[in-house]
Amino acid sequence: MAGFLLRRAAQSVAVLFAVATLTFFLLHLAPGDPLDAIASDARIPSDVRDSLRVRFGLDQPLAIQYARHLTGIVQGEFGYSTSQHRPVGDVMADVIPNTLLLMGAAMFLAFAGGIVLGALQGGRADSRFDRIASALTTTMATLPDFWLASGVSLVFAHKLRWLPIAGKVDPAMHMLLSPGAQILDVLRHMALPVFSLVVIAGSVVARYQRAALLDIWSEDYVRTALAAGVPWRRRLYHHALRNALLPIITIFGLSLPSLVGGAVFVETVFAWPGIGRLAVEGLLLRDYALVLGVVIVTSALVALGSLLADVLHGVADPRMRNG
Repeated sequence: MAGFLLRRAAQSVAVLFAVATLTFFLLHLAPGDPLDAIASDARIPSDVRDSLRVRFGLDQPLAIQYARHLTGIVQGEFGYSTSQHRPVGDVMADVIPNTLLLMGAAMFLAFAGGIVLGALQGGRADSRFDRIASALTTTMATLPDFWLASGVSLVFAHKLRWLPIAGKVDPAMHMLLSPGAQILDVLRHMALPVFSLVVIAGSVVARYQRAALLDIWSEDYVRTALAAGVPWRRRLYHHALRNALLPIITIFGLSLPSLVGGAVFVETVFAWPGIGRLAVEGLLLRDYALVLGVVIVTSALVALGSLLADVLHGVADPRMRNG
């Protein structure tokens, strides 16, 4: 198991290197640079513009900029954000906890709800409940993140006015609230973005859980339990569901990239101060260092999630652990 983890860690490092390289050159293939807004302002002297280009290394050949970029990543330095006017590391340190809070809550609810729904569907295959739930989950799984978030915002925030539409907290009242009320304020602002992520991710998990459970129902040990008179509920939860969870562990690792991508749209729609919204702002402002830093951090989170899924799979499946 230790050798397997070392190989997976080495693969993750190689993936991060490839992502950093590809992102760097794709950004520089587009016309312009981070100082375009300043360069177009006639009130700024040309010597000031030139000094800024020298300061940010934009006057250097692309190969030298790339070498400096990789060296900074190895040293844990992501450069200086031209749009935020401070180091990229400091900017991301402010927003990463917000994204982890949003994604953590969404992932927990999506997998908990998806596993329960998929188990109930698989346990009552071809029933009326299964057919209705299958139609709903199939529909929800195909909805675009941006469209769903916009629809949820329109209904629950604009029309019904049940929940706040934007931000993480109420900027005017949050600091005046009691600790308990502050937590409730954050939860109210989290409700709509988390719901938007959970609906799609949970539907996908439910579909996979149902399919995995249907495969397990035909196994010999489940049929033996049926012949022995084991009640349906015990056969479902103690015999079938445990083995049907193994494919879901794999889905856990694969769901992280989609959740990260969904977070970009959801955070933008609900103005959630997270790393996804920061990436969009960095792209619009051509902030190379900020975009590269966001891509590296999100890629590292995805790689860690995939590695965690492999570890959980080894814990749950002795065959993989022994191998």
